[in-house]
Amino acid sequence: MKLTVSTSQLAGALKRASRCVGNGRTGHPILACVLLTATDGSLTIAGFDLQTGISLRIPASTDTPGSVAINAQVLTDLVCALPS
Repeated sequence: MKLTVSTSQLAGALKRASRCVGNGRTGHPILACVLLTATDGSLTIAGFDLQTGISLRIPASTDTPGSVAINAQVLTDLVCALPS
């Protein structure tokens, strides 16, 4: 997966999606992750716990489409530390 996206849009979307992500102590570590899916022209960020889910789409320039699940807290901290 290779894409270019606005740092501020990504940070905002991750903060919103992280509200719906589990803390990982449920016995399902994958619930502490957000799912990033890059397609032509957009990045979809999805977060779920056992009861609620959220899916957000932001514009992105996608060179190589793909999907990856990443720990929501770690990714949010990294993106918020990046310059605009």
